[in-house]
Amino acid sequence: MRVLYVTLICCFFSNQNVQAQNTDIRKTVDTILLNFDQFQDISSISDKQRKRFKTYLFDLRNLEAQERKISGEISFGLNGLEVENNNLFVINTGFNLASGVYPFEFNLNSNIQAQTQNGVLKETVSKVGISFDYNFSEKDLGKETYVFVNRTNNSFLGIDQRYEIGGGLILNLYSGKSASIENQFQGLTDTGKEEIKKVEGFEKELPFLTEDYFESCLDSICSRIKNIPKKDRKNLKKSRNRFNQVIKKKYSTTRISILGGMNYELEKTADSLKLFFNEEERKGVFDATNRFRMVVRPGFEWRGDNFSFTSNAYFKLGLFGELSNEIEEGLLRDEKSDYWVEWVSKLSFKFTKKIGLDILYTFFYDNAPNRKFFNIADATETPDFKIFEAEKRFTAISFKFKYVL
Repeated sequence: MRVLYVTLICCFFSNQNVQAQNTDIRKTVDTILLNFDQFQDISSISDKQRKRFKTYLFDLRNLEAQERKISGEISFGLNGLEVENNNLFVINTGFNLASGVYPFEFNLNSNIQAQTQNGVLKETVSKVGISFDYNFSEKDLGKETYVFVNRTNNSFLGIDQRYEIGGGLILNLYSGKSASIENQFQGLTDTGKEEIKKVEGFEKELPFLTEDYFESCLDSICSRIKNIPKKDRKNLKKSRNRFNQVIKKKYSTTRISILGGMNYELEKTADSLKLFFNEEERKGVFDATNRFRMVVRPGFEWRGDNFSFTSNAYFKLGLFGELSNEIEEGLLRDEKSDYWVEWVSKLSFKFTKKIGLDILYTFFYDNAPNRKFFNIADATETPDFKIFEAEKRFTAISFKFKYVL
């Protein structure tokens, strides 16, 4: 029944994402350019405006091609230690692929950390994730839905396999504003300001491309062009507004967000999981688990032309009667609130358009990890049962060079 609920939720959000696909503006632009000589008959448009309008059409087509292509990057890092009779090499690598036409976006990312010690290869931490995002409105970046699937491995926490699937809602506040004389493209990076000028136009240069005059352009000027249906002419304005939002989303200097959703989690621990009590160690075997979790995540982003900083804090709580985790051993009983905290921050630098550096910091805390009662007393002594538990804290910092594909 749980799987059915999750499937229905994901189908709903995926359907919203599919509906987000927009008409490709390139066909409309090519039709207008093919008949561009028709503008010679319109005396109210100067040669400078005709040239500017033609540049504007090329910019729209280039932006459309850029949005629809698959972009990606690969990253890598290596540390090595060696003495005469021992050696250790740690490899950190990953990739990220993204594609989408706003308000729809698709991401595939992977990060793998492995080590070889004395010739033995061991995967220590890995994560593969797929996500789909969809903004409700092309005029409002404030609300978006998401669905995702993740697969995780972490030998430090004794996690052999963890699968998560879920979805929810994100509320955003971007610093980017609409282009106008009053705000002068406030809240955008320098690159964003240049990009938005391509699709906005100015009253002095192209009065028929401003918000107040665009409809007049569509009805009087663009209608002079042969063989362009009215719906395609309207699509020109629709795409202009859409790219306006795309640029704000990509190039706003700051973004504050809050995410709320529900995950379905399947987890299998190591076959012989290490458990700890002070300096003592035991090993335990645990069944695979599956549960629902509510997720709340505040987030912050800050970016410039050559750097970006993101910080997200995930709070995951048990749902449907699983707010606490309880273990029993005879008359012994231990109960803890079941929640996770995961804080992920990344600082990125761009040295060139293709080469950059990522510094990633991760902190994880599980308040109710796997645990068992063990008798630590000698056979001749009175039994003394103590709780041994798996690692509950995990921190990691990594430095990775990246290459943009």
